[in-house]
Amino acid sequence: MLRAGRAYNFVPDGQGGAKPVGLLRAKVGLVFTTANTPTIRRCGLFGDPLQTHWLKVVFGLCGVALTEKWDFSPIIISTADQRRSGCAR
Repeated sequence: MLRAGRAYNFVPDGQGGAKPVGLLRAKVGLVFTTANTPTIRRCGLFGDPLQTHWLKVVFGLCGVALTEKWDFSPIIISTADQRRSGCAR
C-alpha cells in the first residue's frame, strides 16, 4: 500500500496548489502485468494505460525515477511451460 506521508507527500507549489514529493528510497520500480490480449494489439487499440498508470502516476508520484513494466501476454492461450519461461526471465 502506498499512502500519503509514507510513499509521497504534497507541498505547497507557491501558486495556491500543491505538488507531489516522492518519499520512497527505492532506486528501481518493477511492475509485472498479465493480459489475455496480445500486447501489440492492446497497445495499438488503447496505447498502454498500465504503463502510464504504474510507471508515471504511481512510481513517479513516489519519486522512483527508474521503472520498468514486464507484460506477460496472452495468458489465456499460453502453456504451463510458456508461463514458467516467462517467470524465469
